[in-house]
Amino acid sequence: MKILFLFILLSAIPALAATQDSNEFRWQGRIADGKTLEIRGVNGDVRAEEASGSEIEVVAVKRGRGNDLDAVKVEMVEHADGITFCTSYLQRDGQWGKCSPGGGSRNNNNKNNANVSYTVRVPAGVHFNGYTVNGSVNAKELDGNVVATTVNGDVRVSTTGYAEARTVNGSINVDCGRANWDDTLNFSTVNGSIEVALPAYTNAEFSASLVNGSITTNLPILLKGRVDKRQMNGTLGGGESSSRKLRMNTVNGSITVKSGRSAS
Repeated sequence: MKILFLFILLSAIPALAATQDSNEFRWQGRIADGKTLEIRGVNGDVRAEEASGSEIEVVAVKRGRGNDLDAVKVEMVEHADGITFCTSYLQRDGQWGKCSPGGGSRNNNNKNNANVSYTVRVPAGVHFNGYTVNGSVNAKELDGNVVATTVNGDVRVSTTGYAEARTVNGSINVDCGRANWDDTLNFSTVNGSIEVALPAYTNAEFSASLVNGSITTNLPILLKGRVDKRQMNGTLGGGESSSRKLRMNTVNGSITVKSGRSAS
């Protein structure tokens, strides 16, 4: 018997609508401005784009062999910070993996090769967190803060907010519209280049390191310490000290920081 996708009706969210069959999950609804839509995939790409209206739209499609498809589903959890959608796997004890904001410790895929890809539309004012393991994360023309993470795949982000990104085997390309983050913003990979565009007025303590590649920037920076082709430390923004930090790290690839869009 096929396992159907699971969805949970959220009484706090008006105008909720969902449809599903055995291999496709669709959800449409609203959350408040400033809340976060989170996708936690495993095998499959995550794509996000700007919604035309005020409603979130989520489409998840399963692809693979019959037995693998029967042992994977999509779950949705409402929480104080927004809504989380997860790819969940049937565990060896017959129970389903745990779906929770920020990830859960009980969701082993048990060598399940099914692919679950997500396509989402995010309204203006809603933040987006996209996670997968084997696949790319592509979030374009959003209007909120973004966190994008994968292991095997590229990360591409453009937003009027700010963003951070991580991968292991893949490149990172991010265009941020604001530079008002708190604490530290991180961009890291191992095998791939990093290119980040920031507003010209960005003021942050900056550090970048790599092994094979080069570090370049066209933003004003006051360098600190000795100049090293594998490492750069300094302050972006004309030398003014800042508690805001920007960290970029790769092993095999170049690092580029450049002037990009500026939010109004």
